[in-house]
Amino acid sequence: MSETYLCSSKPLETDTFEHCYTVSIEDFSRETLWKSDAINPCGTFVFELLDSENRIDVIVNNQIVANLGPSSNPFSLNKTILTASPLTDITISNIGLATTVKIQLKLQLNYECC
Repeated sequence: MSETYLCSSKPLETDTFEHCYTVSIEDFSRETLWKSDAINPCGTFVFELLDSENRIDVIVNNQIVANLGPSSNPFSLNKTILTASPLTDITISNIGLATTVKIQLKLQLNYECC
């Protein structure tokens, strides 16, 4: 799909990505789920924590943007929607002992082309 910015003559390309991750994370460690390949996109994503015994931090561009889980707590937040420009990476951080985490990530990227 290609559109044009209002203030630019460059076309705007859009890519959509969806993936369900099952990740084993060590004690208090990080796992990168997506990283830009230097095209400096902006993007909107839906991040849903499906299963985790621990709280998980969602980190975008090296900044914590959401705290999700644990899935056993009915009062905890399990989903976040965020738009970032630029969007360089999406990482999760395990706040607790080693665990297996199940995550649904839907991502729409927009970037200038040519």
